[in-house]
Amino acid sequence: MNIIEWCNTNVGFVNAILSISTLFISCIAIVCSIKVAYIPYKKRIQISPTFGIKNDKFYLELIIANSGNKLIGISSIIVYYRDTDIGTNFKQKFVEPSKTEYFFIDMDLKQEEIKYDKNAIVKIEICDTEDKKYKFKVGLVMG
Repeated sequence: MNIIEWCNTNVGFVNAILSISTLFISCIAIVCSIKVAYIPYKKRIQISPTFGIKNDKFYLELIIANSGNKLIGISSIIVYYRDTDIGTNFKQKFVEPSKTEYFFIDMDLKQEEIKYDKNAIVKIEICDTEDKKYKFKVGLVMG
C-alpha cells in the first residue's frame, strides 16, 4: 500500500497531525513576533571609567553610553569598595540612544587604604529613572 492510499483511508489521523503542526508553528510565530516587538524598547548601557587622584583621594570620571534603543534617565550612581559606599552622584541626566553622558564622582577612598590590595575591585551601581539597576565591577586602575 502506498502513502496516498494510506492517507485516503486515515483522513482523520492526517488532519489531526496537520492541525497539531499548524498550532506548533503558530506558537513559534507568535513568540518570534513578540520578541521582535520589544527590540525598540531595549535598554542597555556601557561604561568607561577613569580613576584619578586629587589631594590623596580617588575620584572617578565616568562616561555612560546608551547602546540600547530607548532613552535612559540616570537617577543615581553609587560606587562601592569592599561593600562600602565610597562615592555617590544623584544628579539626574538623560542619555539618548547612541549618545554619551559624563559624570564626576569624588570618592572617600585614600591611596593608603588600597596600598596593599593588588587586585582592588570597585563596584559601580547605576540606577535609572525606572528603577532598573545596572551593576559593573571594575579594577581600580589609574588612567
